[in-house]
This record gives sequence, C-alpha cells and structure tokens, in this order.
Amino acid sequence: MSIKIAFFDIDETIYNNRTKSFAPDAIPAIKKLQENGVLVCLCSSRPNDSIRYLGCHDQGIVWDAIIGSGGGTAKVGNEYVRKFLIDSNVARRFYDFCDSRGYCFEMIQLEDRHTNRPLNDCGKEFYSRFIDCESKPSGKLEDNLTQFHLFARNDVDNEVIDAFPELHFDRYCWFAVDIVPVHYRKGDAIVDILQHFGLTKDESIGFGDDLQDLSIAENVGTFVAMGNGKPEVIAAADYVTTSVSDNGISNALTKLGLIK
Repeated sequence: MSIKIAFFDIDETIYNNRTKSFAPDAIPAIKKLQENGVLVCLCSSRPNDSIRYLGCHDQGIVWDAIIGSGGGTAKVGNEYVRKFLIDSNVARRFYDFCDSRGYCFEMIQLEDRHTNRPLNDCGKEFYSRFIDCESKPSGKLEDNLTQFHLFARNDVDNEVIDAFPELHFDRYCWFAVDIVPVHYRKGDAIVDILQHFGLTKDESIGFGDDLQDLSIAENVGTFVAMGNGKPEVIAAADYVTTSVSDNGISNALTKLGLIK
C-alpha cells in the first residue's frame, strides 16, 4: 500500500465524545504515521475555531492540512486552498430578516464566530450537548462568513428557506440548522488538497464514522470505518477497524502496514 496522505475525521474517530478526550491511541499513532513520511490531515464538520478550541493544535502534531466546516474550507498552513463565503448582500438580508424576528444565530467566519444576541434556549441546548467554543454576541453583522448557524426549532424552517433560496439549509437536530452558501462535502475538499500536493486518490486513505464521512469514502483510495460508525459508513468501507474507545486508529494503521 503506497499511502502518502491520510485524512482523519475528529469526533468519534480520533476524539471520544463520551470521555471528552482524544483517544489514547490515536495521537501517538498519527505521529508515527507522519514520522513515516505520510501527510496527516484533519477532515471535520467543525469550523476552524471549533477545531482549535477542542485542542487539535495542542497534541504535538503540525497538521499538513485542515478541512473544516464539512468541506467548506481547506487550508495548508495559513493558506486557504478552498473556501466558500456567503455573499455580503445575502448575509445582510439574512441578518436583518432573522434578527428582526428575534431569532438567535451564530455567524461563523473563517477563524472565528459570534452570535447576533445572547443565546436562546436552543443555543443553550446546543452547547450543553456539544463540546465547542461558545460564541459571544457582537450585535452586528460580521464579515467573511462561511455559514450561519440558526438556533431554532423546525417551525421556522419554511419561512427562512422561502426567503433565502440562494442558501443551502441542513437541519441536523431539533434545535439547530446549518445554513451555507453551497452544499459542503468533505470529499470535495479532499480533492482540492490532493491537487494541492500533487497526489492521486490511490495515494490517500481516510477515516470516519458518520454520514458526513461518506464523501471521504468516495474520494480516497482506501476508506476505514470506525467500529462505532453508522451502518451506512461501515458498508462503504474498505476496512472496518475497532471503535474509537478500543484503539481503532492504531489498530487500523498497524493492520494496514502503515505503522509498526
């Protein structure tokens, strides 16, 4: 297996949300992989500030690339090789439309985020469930937005969707919906990273557990599903390793001959 680059999802792949910590085997195994000359990349649905907040940059690894916002951004060092921004006029209309109705939402930028107002009950529910950097209200429209994150129940969906046909809506739970300029896919960002480094699909490997990771499977030469993965993800895998709580990353890299 001639692997030159590896893409790792974060949550429930290298980070265990139940223990609220990085899997004990994952970081040492990824370090060995990088020492063996393989480029190592994060590939997360989290935006960049959330990746930073979780501590991904504090593990002794200088990541060769970082895909954030589920494929909405991709950067190598400080250079963005992929980014989608919401048109400023659309952003202004959205801000005014939702703020005038008393809706609470986050404005997510390339490296930061703010809310338009103090968190409502749905926003508090989000932060009670997810380990993330809590936004502070700025009370104004921020610039260079990659997405809005609306804290609201689904009874507001039709109204907002009808008002903004140019945006893509992804409701992932009862208390929040992601609103982006285009449909983000991790796999599309992987294509950009491979092109940046001059590598082919066959020279890449990816790891994931959730439905957002299916596009990783489509765009890498070898896809590894975590044992705790969704059934659809396991079905799409070339190899299924053990769970995030049972040395899934190190077991896979060892079994596939990428580390010893």
